[in-house]
Amino acid sequence: MMVQTLAARFQRSLTQLAALGVVKGWMRLGYAAKGVLYLSVGLFALGESVGLSLPLLGTEGILRVVTRQPLGIFLLFLLAVGIAGYAFWRFVQAIADPEHSDTGSPLNTVQRLGYAMSGLSYASLVYAAAELMTALQQEQDDTIEDLAAQLLESAWGVLLLLLAGLSVVGVGLVYVYGGLSGSYISQFKATCHSHVETLATWLGQIGYTARGVAFTVIGIGLIQAALLAQPEAAGGLDVALEKVSDQPYGRIGLGIIATGFIAYALYALFASRYRWFNLNSMKTKPR
Repeated sequence: MMVQTLAARFQRSLTQLAALGVVKGWMRLGYAAKGVLYLSVGLFALGESVGLSLPLLGTEGILRVVTRQPLGIFLLFLLAVGIAGYAFWRFVQAIADPEHSDTGSPLNTVQRLGYAMSGLSYASLVYAAAELMTALQQEQDDTIEDLAAQLLESAWGVLLLLLAGLSVVGVGLVYVYGGLSGSYISQFKATCHSHVETLATWLGQIGYTARGVAFTVIGIGLIQAALLAQPEAAGGLDVALEKVSDQPYGRIGLGIIATGFIAYALYALFASRYRWFNLNSMKTKPR
């Protein structure tokens, strides 16, 4: 009983912290930073799909590209601050889930697991950005593949890797469902024009579906790594895009996924300005 009370207080305090104006501004910056990242990933992938011989990059690869630009370290710092804001919001959603009332449903449980995994992913991206800013990370490597190789050295590690793969596939399928059904689309401020909101909703549905497909491919790679003892099958977003590209008619598939990422990026940039954060225990959008 005491543990439940403490957990409820922590959830309430976390929600109240997220409701502060400056913190909401930080979280909005997070949506903008995520939009920039996915726009970059999508454009590189789209370029490769039309034969421009561009590298297929994940989010960490984009951070490395940023460091090579004029004022790269400053831009990387802004991205890191924004990404940290988005990671914080994901943890708020995973722990308190202030915007949903069906907190006990199986779908909501999977959704909150997805929020937690997303928060950890973006937190690791902030760490990678910090390493780049301090020149501690010079060469590109695949930390997921390295972690998979370490886990495969033990029986329990194989099981953990398999469970991780199944979880990522589950989250990916939920993203696909959320995109197709529109249930993952955020509510927007009343000041947003209805036609613009309709366009943003459409972009978000396409984007979430594309992200779900990418997550599913990543999860399948983790499962393959566990069952076949092949750590090279595991990887992040860049590896998932390479796998799509290697399939029959892979350029077409890659182009579709890339277009979906660009749509998701535009949705995220729109959300950075117009998303309505339901943090006041109200279930209807104020007008």
